[in-house]
Amino acid sequence: MRLSVITPTVARDSLRETLASIAPQLRLGDEHIVVGDGPQPAAAAICSEFVVSYHDGPISGSWGTAQRDYGASVARGDWLLFCDDDDVFTPGALDVVRRVVVDNPTTPHVFRMERTRWNDVLWADPVVREGNVGTPMIVTPRYDDLPLWVDQYHAYTADHRFIKRLTDAHGVVWREEVLCIVR
Repeated sequence: MRLSVITPTVARDSLRETLASIAPQLRLGDEHIVVGDGPQPAAAAICSEFVVSYHDGPISGSWGTAQRDYGASVARGDWLLFCDDDDVFTPGALDVVRRVVVDNPTTPHVFRMERTRWNDVLWADPVVREGNVGTPMIVTPRYDDLPLWVDQYHAYTADHRFIKRLTDAHGVVWREEVLCIVR
């Protein structure tokens, strides 16, 4: 099982910590794809320190939606995960994913995430709705019919809408484990 982690970036200072949280968890065949909102030379330099694949993505200002779509289009992994450039994966997160998805290998999984700013953990209840799910919570097989993050709605709700379209089409497994810390 190969994992592809996709990180959109605007070269925030926090990118280094994001990469540091993921790099030691990758195994042979896994990949971490970082996609800039247009050229991001500082992000490219940080990625080179971690031997991470960096791509100049489309210039969009869309809170990472176009960059996630681009990353998914070039990903080679069997499973896709998403982590923003100001978030970190918990220690052992990718091992948790490898361990649990084998029971439901064709269904997206929605894990919990911790939000330090609000001192809470999402999901509150197992329902895909705005404010209850977010980008780093979804782990999905790389489907041929993967929906796009970019849509006609506001970029702020794109994660919820992506997860809704994905789980409506393919079902969902709700997971109690926390994969990501949103800062």
